[in-house]
Amino acid sequence: SGLTLFKSNLFQSCLGERSYWDAAYAAGRYKETYEWLQTAEELWPYIEEALAGSSGSKVLHVGCGNSDLGRVVASAGHRVVNVDYSSVVIDAMRLRHPEQEWFQADCAVQGALGAADSFDICIDKGGLDARIESYTDRMLEQAKLMVAEIHRVLRPGGVYLLFSNGTE
Repeated sequence: SGLTLFKSNLFQSCLGERSYWDAAYAAGRYKETYEWLQTAEELWPYIEEALAGSSGSKVLHVGCGNSDLGRVVASAGHRVVNVDYSSVVIDAMRLRHPEQEWFQADCAVQGALGAADSFDICIDKGGLDARIESYTDRMLEQAKLMVAEIHRVLRPGGVYLLFSNGTE
């Protein structure tokens, strides 16, 4: 495909793989709660601004892992759908927070996130990073498909709020 990336190492190349995340969560590598990048509270001002003062927004939280972000957004009066690649973390989070909506999906698969034009905002706090930072051609293509699927489920005028480690 001409998209050869040279920064890959064995660990990073696993970051985009479901098997890595299932094994990591099963082993307790990310404990009960793990916040990539920053905490939900630290990111809240940016999220609140993106929500533009609306209440009851339908929020898609992709790559949710075991973050507390969904709870913080829901406590502000929004309907949050938490989605992750790993069935292990989704099962654990359903038990821990049954009041929230959780489902396992590969966000790079067309149709996996539900009906088109369903969400007001998508919050991605490191989900896309996990694919891109694997530095493999296959995961870079998966990242493109993930962005396309997210845009498919956002309503017209919806917001894709991406928090990333990306510097390139």
